[in-house]
Amino acid sequence: MTNSSAQLPRSRRFVVGGSKSPATERSWYSYVLAIAWILFLGVSALFFWSIISKSLPIWQKQAGTMITGTGWGGPYGGLPMILGTLQTSLLALVLAVVVGLGTAIAIVFLIPARLRLITATIVELLAAIPSIVYGVWGLLVLAPWMLTHFYPFLNSLGLTFLGSPDLASGPSILLASIVLAVMILPVFVSITREVISAVPQDLIEASLSLGATRWQVIAKTVLPTARVGIMGAAFLALARATGETVAVALTIGTVSNVQWHLFYPGTTIASWIATAFGESSSVDIQALMALGVLLMVISLGVSLLSRWFISRQRKLLAKV
Repeated sequence: MTNSSAQLPRSRRFVVGGSKSPATERSWYSYVLAIAWILFLGVSALFFWSIISKSLPIWQKQAGTMITGTGWGGPYGGLPMILGTLQTSLLALVLAVVVGLGTAIAIVFLIPARLRLITATIVELLAAIPSIVYGVWGLLVLAPWMLTHFYPFLNSLGLTFLGSPDLASGPSILLASIVLAVMILPVFVSITREVISAVPQDLIEASLSLGATRWQVIAKTVLPTARVGIMGAAFLALARATGETVAVALTIGTVSNVQWHLFYPGTTIASWIATAFGESSSVDIQALMALGVLLMVISLGVSLLSRWFISRQRKLLAKV
């Protein structure tokens, strides 16, 4: 038998119901994607150039002082802000990982099926709360409780390097870190839960068939298999913590000095930009833009690390 489609005219071979050919539709779709890509690239380049160009005079005059200096107002020093950003972000990450990892494991393996969806929904709803609400809660509710109970308790344990409770005034690096930990918890729990759920069921069943208990399966099989993805989730949560502004500005105190005692006020890059921008001169704004460049570099580096870890986790799971 001869192929009837071969006898049709070329112009009618791909016509279905009077619609255009896939080649024509694909060409229009490609044009739309190209225009969207060019527009996005142009807006992104314009944004980065506007920030960098505003900060160029500061980088040309005092690039080293901007990173290592401790004063503000000539010469400008960003070390207290950089150090405060790292302190609050890393401490918040530790707290969020400790609580979030246990929460994700409980949702996937321990909680009854009827409660899993409810618990996961409650955790994810934390991400919908505005940051100003977290800041007000930390300042009006959590700070007085920490001054009355938490700081004296830590001091009774001999943790004097954190600072003296008698000199604490409410806002502090530790308070901002706890508020940040609550804010990044939904991000970490959601991604970690998905990563743990993606562990092949064959591995879990094989471990159970060898006589392993539930906790041994979690500790010896699930967590080692998902460790790269969990690290990616941690870095993604860290990227969220480094750029948080309003909640940190309300709870950290915004004091521009190098602070090693967690009970005392400090500052971060984002909170300092938000609080100092309103009363800044043109030179001060250039220095604040330089701080913005530093914050973008930190956030970009953390985000790239997160993407690398997550992509590596996907490749590892594909090989299993």
